[in-house]
Amino acid sequence: MNATSATGTGAQNPVFKTGHRAKAPRDLVWRMWTEAEHLVRWWGAAGCTVGKCDLDLRVDGSFHYQLMFPNGMEVWGKFVFREITAPDRLVVLNGFSNPEGDFAASPFPGDWPRQMLTVITFKDLGDETEISLTSEPFNATVAQQATFAATMPSMFGGWGGTFARLDDHLKDHAN
Repeated sequence: MNATSATGTGAQNPVFKTGHRAKAPRDLVWRMWTEAEHLVRWWGAAGCTVGKCDLDLRVDGSFHYQLMFPNGMEVWGKFVFREITAPDRLVVLNGFSNPEGDFAASPFPGDWPRQMLTVITFKDLGDETEISLTSEPFNATVAQQATFAATMPSMFGGWGGTFARLDDHLKDHAN
């Protein structure tokens, strides 16, 4: 799917796009995204910690995780890997989940899509890596697409905090 694709509802699918330049070589950045011992240290928005983290890095495998917020709230999420092209690209279906690992409704207000199709690419820039991320609702209703589109501004903040946490973790693994 791309920015002009439809979901079967006849409506245009909103597409969220963001990116980040990490000050680390691509192979190291790839490991941070694909190894559980690293994901537990940086994954999630600023202020979160990862409780549970199960990673089965293979096509149709998953990354199932628990995020704990300082206010006591916990949120579960899941990625199902659709494509893994090391060290260039990950394609996942992702969304909120329950503790058992089933995709579930969002814990936040609004009619949020159950799943998003997300593509993450890693471009080698020598000592740095350009990370590009696109995400769009998958098999979503018109109402779910509208919620996704309306929350895009907050997604930039969430991903900004996540990328900042990645940068902090990468500093711990510099040469």
